[in-house]
Amino acid sequence: MQAITDYQKEVAKLTAKFFSKEKPPILQFLDEEENTKIYVLKARDSPGPGLTSFATIGLSDHPLYLRGDEFETRTELICACDSNREDFACILATSSFFIVNSKFFCAPGIIFPGIIEMHNLSKTMSDVYFTNPFLWGDKFQSLHINNKNVAWLLAIPISKSETKFAAEFGSEKLEKLFSEEDTDIFDLNRASVV
Repeated sequence: MQAITDYQKEVAKLTAKFFSKEKPPILQFLDEEENTKIYVLKARDSPGPGLTSFATIGLSDHPLYLRGDEFETRTELICACDSNREDFACILATSSFFIVNSKFFCAPGIIFPGIIEMHNLSKTMSDVYFTNPFLWGDKFQSLHINNKNVAWLLAIPISKSETKFAAEFGSEKLEKLFSEEDTDIFDLNRASVV
């Protein structure tokens, strides 16, 4: 197994700082073929008490591809959930494997269908919606790190009907609906807003 790189250490250090944590634990995930390794940092009580945040470390080592062409920006994924549901780290790892191994494109407004369902983590949520990481204020701004443009994306669990709504009316309307309904995006078993 390959050791963590200096670049990954730099990303981990920045991420921990943005989460206001000192030396948080880092989990390791391997894909089924054991070819791709993904690190996920775990920060308890962030963005608040009773919540746990997770963030990929080094996903930005891998390029994003849009319609077969390498995209100029790379990404790291973050999420937050109730601290009693810390199994959500595997959702970031699986999303990362889709990006690295299957060349899925990821940006604000993109939905990865079936990922939560695949892990059987919720009775109501099935898919993952990506947006700007607003939960931590302006801490997770896009940065230039080691000659890479890196942007963080927040992963939010959504239902199949919310996915359908976003496809029909657009991601901005889905986010507006979340805001209007004061949706608890930390709850993996919340009721769907549509």
